[in-house]
Amino acid sequence: MFKKIFMRSLTGATAVGATLALTVAATPALTSAPEIRNVACTVPYQGSVATSTDLRVRPAVGIYGTPARAVAKVTSNDGTPTGRVKFTLGARHWTVKVSGGTAVVRLPRGLRAQNTYKVRALYLPLCSRFQRSTDVAYYTVKKAPTHTLAKAPNVTRGTKARVHVTVGSRFFTPHGKVRITVLKRGHVVATAVRKLRRGHAFARFGKYRVGRYSAMAVYLGNRNFRRSSDSDVFRVTR
Repeated sequence: MFKKIFMRSLTGATAVGATLALTVAATPALTSAPEIRNVACTVPYQGSVATSTDLRVRPAVGIYGTPARAVAKVTSNDGTPTGRVKFTLGARHWTVKVSGGTAVVRLPRGLRAQNTYKVRALYLPLCSRFQRSTDVAYYTVKKAPTHTLAKAPNVTRGTKARVHVTVGSRFFTPHGKVRITVLKRGHVVATAVRKLRRGHAFARFGKYRVGRYSAMAVYLGNRNFRRSSDSDVFRVTR
């Protein structure tokens, strides 16, 4: 009896051992380090190859409303750097991919005139062997020129004189005020100041005697636009 029990126990232990052996064999062996080659790298880090970033603003001195570009060239003594460049201008920033060692961004056209702006470029290597580098450039914005056109049609006696003024610029429509003056033989007859609306201003004056008059319009300019003026001659007829 005891011999039968012993043989059954031995048979069960052998089966369990075989099962454990199959389980261990089916389990893949652990490597010494996790595989990271296919993991996307999104955090810039310091490499071992030094780089140099050269930033230029083209043009360095611009007119209000004209396009300007910031161009950053990233170089090294060991290959062409890859990654991105972060451009900063005041509170604004843009991140641009480096292509062929160069990154370019268009600066806002509405930067206020009579200012010099500091532009910074920071090269950010993305999972590469290159080191960060940075450079600074300056961009000066000047007032935009304007052109003023005054039109004063002839009127008959008893009709009010009127003057229409148009002020324009190359890229943006000027805003501000226009001073309109009516003169006769160099003497001021009347003056009015009007606010531009979409580049136009209109003034109506009194009823004048028969004769020859001139209308002088002066756009007063502002922070972004220069002054300009124009004149026109009109007649009051019977």
